[in-house]
Amino acid sequence: MLFRSVTLYVSPSGTGDCTNSSNPCATIQAAITAAELLVSSDVTIDVAAGTYVENDTINVPTGDTLAIQGSSAVAPTVSGVDPGSVFTITAGTVTIENVTISGGAASTSGGGVDNAGGTVTLSNDTLANDTATISGGGLFNAVGATAVLVNDTLTSDTAATGGGVENQGSATFTNDTLANDTATTGGGVDSETGAITNVANSIVDGSPCAGDLSTIFDFGHNVESDNSCGFGVNDLVDSTSIGLATSLAANNSSAPQTLAIGRGSSAFEEVPSANCTTTIDERGDL
Repeated sequence: MLFRSVTLYVSPSGTGDCTNSSNPCATIQAAITAAELLVSSDVTIDVAAGTYVENDTINVPTGDTLAIQGSSAVAPTVSGVDPGSVFTITAGTVTIENVTISGGAASTSGGGVDNAGGTVTLSNDTLANDTATISGGGLFNAVGATAVLVNDTLTSDTAATGGGVENQGSATFTNDTLANDTATTGGGVDSETGAITNVANSIVDGSPCAGDLSTIFDFGHNVESDNSCGFGVNDLVDSTSIGLATSLAANNSSAPQTLAIGRGSSAFEEVPSANCTTTIDERGDL
């Protein structure tokens, strides 16, 4: 059977069937539903700038892929309907890129993203002000699930455990910022026994780690405001001079708004150039 690549289109003003940019549908869920019917397909959902208030469920057929991609220099914002996760991934391979995920309010787990059993890549996203009653205010990653986070900002997310992230499966953080996420246990990351949590080139500021720290693997060049994650000699811990911006005030070179660092920050140039995977940082500087 031949594999095909398909692009579907979404716009807040859409009235169509998602099939082209002149005929977009109005909701991301409508495009997701259409994508799941396209067997043997790699589907990209091109999401125009705007605010989408919806709770989206994703179940990608085995072997297929689905990418939800913000298409504008101004990232689209997806805000969930209370109660509920903004995105719930039950199965499949999913990428969410250049999107702000904000205002999710799950009655159990995963206010922003509830990865119940899929493989999800979050790239260049901001998860902010998402809540969960139990675990994973920003992201809940279940047993058997896989999450890859690259160039993301998680801030002001809350839950009982894992305010930013509750990881029970496999999660990898690269070039991420977790700041001011709160929980009774594990404001930033709660990594449970049996999980695998890999962290590299990331900032953990006011978002402490908790859980089984033996499951957190340090890949170096991380900066932390306390010493809760078990980072090693190639990191900065107990740093009082990270100096992140106090609000999501600018896009700082990426579509979603981020928390920029100043030149006096301890995180400035902490990652050796040989280890950098991007040429522009969150301040928009080379």
